[in-house]
Amino acid sequence: MIRRRCVVLSDRERETLHEIERQFWDEDPNVAHGLEAAERRLVRDLRRYVYAITIAVAAPLSLFMLAVGLPASALLFAAVAGWAWVARRRRIDRGRRRS
Repeated sequence: MIRRRCVVLSDRERETLHEIERQFWDEDPNVAHGLEAAERRLVRDLRRYVYAITIAVAAPLSLFMLAVGLPASALLFAAVAGWAWVARRRRIDRGRRRS
């Protein structure tokens, strides 16, 4: 079934949504698969943006901390930027292997 994130639904709304999803699967599984694939792409793209923003913020902060004279903080921000870079590359490479 299609998973929902960060959506608060009442019990009645949740049951109605579940019934609609069940009808999609019964009547046209291709549409249901397409909806799931679209949701996975959105989540994947959101993660890529989060990694990119983390890198764009942490790298300049690292340089700033180094310029101010706080090498421990600079190292911490550099480590965060490096982690985000590696994690982003792994996700991109993993996505290419699946395609």
